[in-house]
Amino acid sequence: MGYAYPPPFAFFLIGRKRGSIISAIAFSICAYLIYTQQQQTITIGLGSLFNTIEVSIAHILIFRFYEKTRSLAYQNLSNLNDEIKKLAETDKLTELYNRQKFDAELSALITKSEHSQASHCLLMCDIDYFKKINDTHGHLVGDKVLKEFAHLLQQKIGEQALIARWGGEEFVIILLNTALLDAAKQANELRSLISSNTVANMPITISLGVTAIQKSNDSVLKVLERADKALYFAKHHGRNLVCINDNNAHVTCYDTFLKLVDDDINE
Repeated sequence: MGYAYPPPFAFFLIGRKRGSIISAIAFSICAYLIYTQQQQTITIGLGSLFNTIEVSIAHILIFRFYEKTRSLAYQNLSNLNDEIKKLAETDKLTELYNRQKFDAELSALITKSEHSQASHCLLMCDIDYFKKINDTHGHLVGDKVLKEFAHLLQQKIGEQALIARWGGEEFVIILLNTALLDAAKQANELRSLISSNTVANMPITISLGVTAIQKSNDSVLKVLERADKALYFAKHHGRNLVCINDNNAHVTCYDTFLKLVDDDINE
């Protein structure tokens, strides 16, 4: 009979709640038509009408149960997919983004920057003498240092930055909508904060390399190479330093960089 067909389509196309309403309306119309026919002829008795109502109610309940089960299954599958995606993008120890996710985000940002006036910068950070911590206190203590350091990064600059664990004791940070001078200042504030406090009850220092994400002819590899070159410069000039690789590929340490900027402004 025709009344058997609306419920499945209603539930599948518009969901459980609206499907129930549409099905109830459809079955009510069918019941009314049968009742009207019963009044005009004696071919259908009240038993048939009651049977139709019973079947209608049963259909609605069955399809509501099926649709609820189907919705829950899809929701569980969606939640599982979200969890798998998070695991694929997250460093297990620090719960920051991992290198794969960072590369993808940096690549997308470079592409977007070609058509934008916004300035973005990259910081590459390394915990000084981290191998000594592992060798002296063990890898569990080293892991604790990494976790607490990652937490400090999120507290200090997490709202305005994308932070990832690059590997080992190295971290990378994208400062969004930040000019190179401001990025250098933030990097030095972070360096000073770490050197004047303990992390996991351990006194540590960090070295940082800073560079701007250029708007033309830039790439993930080029940006990382510039930041890595600045970091290398910091580590080989005493550590606990911030060094900057400017747009002309000149690497200078923080104090010298500020002096050069001041000289340019005063000229």
